Amino acid sequence: MIGGIVTTAAAPVLLIAGYFWVEQGYDSCVSGISHTGATASDLAKVHDCQDTRTNRFYGVLGASAVLALAGVPMIIIGAHKVRDRSVPEAMLTPYVSPDRAGLALQLKFD
Repeated sequence: MIGGIVTTAAAPVLLIAGYFWVEQGYDSCVSGISHTGATASDLAKVHDCQDTRTNRFYGVLGASAVLALAGVPMIIIGAHKVRDRSVPEAMLTPYVSPDRAGLALQLKFD
């Protein structure tokens, strides 16, 4: 159950960190390209950078979805496997007999 909680919580963290990783990679890819007087090779490089950014983003999105989709069943299955623990019981009962009287303490641990 704990593994499912951690896995599900890691999904949005991966998505946000992956987004910044993808954008940083795109910025470094297009940083050497001149925006004024761009040649055909510059435009081809920009197109390649955009393709790389799209592929990386879909990879991050897929990995985040896998984490979320794997974590939810782990939580559900783990919750079913955790059995309910009964609370220990203590009972104090008086007793009286012809020669004795007192209190009896009974403890039940299941």
